[in-house]
Amino acid sequence: MRRTKRLGAFLIALVMIFTMLPVMTAGAVNLSGNIVLVMNSTDFTVNGTKTKIDAQGSKPVQSKGYTMLPLRAILEATGGTLSYDGNTKKITIVRGGDTVVLTLDSKTAVVNGGSRSLGAAPYATNGRTMVHIRTLELFGMKVDWDSKTNNVTVKYVEPTKIFNLTLQNGMGTPYSSVEIAPMGTGTPDWSGNLLGADTLNINGNLTVQAPITGTGMYQLRCGYVSAGKTLYHTISNVNLTGMTDRATILMNSTTTPQVSIDGNSATGRTISLYFLNNTGKTISAIYAKPSSDAYFSQTNLIGTSLLQNGGQASTTFSYNASNPYYDFYATCTNGTNETYTRVPVTTTSTQTFGSVVLYANGKTGSTGGSSSGSGDTEVTFKNNSGSKIYEIRVGTKSSSVKSGTTVWSDSDGLGDGKTTTFSMDLGSTTKWYFGIYTTRNPAASRSPSASGVVNFKKTNAISARVTATEEDDGYVLMDYDECTDSDCKDEDDAKDIHDDLTASKSSGGKGYKSSYSSESDFKEAVDSDDRGHYEEQDGEVSFSISQIKYDGSSSSSSSGDGDVDLNLVAYYDDIDNFYIVTKSDYEDDDMDDDDYDDEYDDLISGTLDECEYELLEDALESDAYNYLVWVIGSTVHKARIDVDEDDEWVTVVITGKNKVEYNGSDDEKTLALVENYSGDNNVKVMLNPNSGEEISFKLDDDKFAYRWLSTSKTSDWNFDTDLNGFDDSDVDLDDYNGFIHARFDEDDFTFNEIDD
Repeated sequence: MRRTKRLGAFLIALVMIFTMLPVMTAGAVNLSGNIVLVMNSTDFTVNGTKTKIDAQGSKPVQSKGYTMLPLRAILEATGGTLSYDGNTKKITIVRGGDTVVLTLDSKTAVVNGGSRSLGAAPYATNGRTMVHIRTLELFGMKVDWDSKTNNVTVKYVEPTKIFNLTLQNGMGTPYSSVEIAPMGTGTPDWSGNLLGADTLNINGNLTVQAPITGTGMYQLRCGYVSAGKTLYHTISNVNLTGMTDRATILMNSTTTPQVSIDGNSATGRTISLYFLNNTGKTISAIYAKPSSDAYFSQTNLIGTSLLQNGGQASTTFSYNASNPYYDFYATCTNGTNETYTRVPVTTTSTQTFGSVVLYANGKTGSTGGSSSGSGDTEVTFKNNSGSKIYEIRVGTKSSSVKSGTTVWSDSDGLGDGKTTTFSMDLGSTTKWYFGIYTTRNPAASRSPSASGVVNFKKTNAISARVTATEEDDGYVLMDYDECTDSDCKDEDDAKDIHDDLTASKSSGGKGYKSSYSSESDFKEAVDSDDRGHYEEQDGEVSFSISQIKYDGSSSSSSSGDGDVDLNLVAYYDDIDNFYIVTKSDYEDDDMDDDDYDDEYDDLISGTLDECEYELLEDALESDAYNYLVWVIGSTVHKARIDVDEDDEWVTVVITGKNKVEYNGSDDEKTLALVENYSGDNNVKVMLNPNSGEEISFKLDDDKFAYRWLSTSKTSDWNFDTDLNGFDDSDVDLDDYNGFIHARFDEDDFTFNEIDD
């Protein structure tokens, strides 16, 4: 007799109901200014008046899959000013009380002294800077893109109405978006995403510019991704009464968040410290001491209360910024203890609160880093920096590396070209900043000799290889269009000299033309009027990540700049790189794998082996052709797919050289990837809808196959085999968003979604 078990997709819905108390009304967000741009049009409309964007004929365009806008015209129309330094390629924008510095071809912006990430790097064309659509959100603007009309709408407030808010995430969930609106009745008038391209990680801090026009009571809507869908936490009763220019918000409660208005700097002060228990145990006591002290205080920070797993407790805590690291000792009701060392409680001198997330095995999630040298991710670190390294630190922000976790140190140092291995705890953060120190025993607050960011892309990475590499410190040719010197020779002559320089460098030469007797003579020539578009490279150290392996225990997503999710399945061969490119680059047969790697972000997390799959969120554009490029070894393969206007996701299976099969959500088909782990060969697999004909095929042990299953008549399908004593399984395919991985052993099937 066959036994049938029903597989349901369990949806955990978190419903938050807030009590609305009478509050002082805040000034409305009132994004009264309005600019409308049309893709590929040289006109724009500013507050109802249509005019030319500029005399150079600038226009919004699609570049490498990103929507790019002319910066100067928009900023000046909204009351900002812009200046450009040709030597450093830096653009400085001042609007109201905010200063933003962008660098051409760099995805890092500096906002009021703090680093922020950009979705795409700015670039120059015809003497005008083009920026990614979301870059404008750094100024508190709200930007909307309508793919049907090709319109980009920019809403803004007067520059004097922008406030700086420091957000500290104590909610236990990383957020990809945070919006703000006044408290009150009716539908909230939410702002744009205050985070821009950044993520507000658990216990992370981020200073953003908020378009609010007065003080009072506000609410935050915080977006996060779960099971491929965007959900929201709403945090109400954010009291900004009395704020003059800035505030710090501890997002630790949906109804009573802590707020510090125009914080005052102090070294020693009393703060509210919040503990979140994720140990899997009940904690009966927590003791603390500065990491530099020998003994713990005998005061139980949580008093007589028990801190249940998943619960939160708060205490008044005496904090001294001169000793930023603290150790905590927790006793549990099951008789075990947990010790946490070198925990950074807070990172700013204005914060009146901090938070520490307690995990099992002495791991923490806290502002600035995790427990030193511990974790589940093994990192193989290769030193190609050109210098000996004595210490490596990591942090979740570039500014926190110097006070972050020391994951490796050695008084003998790690020589150039050498490799070492250490472990680290990723927690819920995928993007980590690495800093290297080239002097022995660096001070706790000392800035690294070099630092850079790497992205593990999934929180369940079990191993990876990180390499620090010194870039070539020769001479590089600037964009010819950026050269303003009227005496500059023509572009062909410039390229000839650059080619000679490159050839000399690659053949072991000094890096200057052989016709010059010394490097100083060559430098004098390139610095002269006729070589004004050459500049010397600094030889900075860059960081890269490769060979990432995952344990499959948590979900992940790589993201692009579209509006449709891509379920990508490798069936034909191992996929080393995957890109979404422009039509012109897709049709350019001269582009090789290195060219695509230079021009585009690789959207997959390491190599996607045969029978592996990955969810790429927002990778595709709806109602358009999308151009796919993937690399196997060093061979480039291409395919074009047509994404419908109503598609929410598209499943693509790579089936051969330059070959794919795909279906979107509007096609009502689900891809079933079936694997045989039963130990038997020639097993008959039977897939039966509740209506219609059976699909069957034979599968040998350790082999896999795929079939498209129609859901147009029914989404209920039965999965079975002809193995003796096998338990068949009923599945609702609507729960799997276009892809299901069905793996069977000698007893039954197990099923995974695309993000498992």
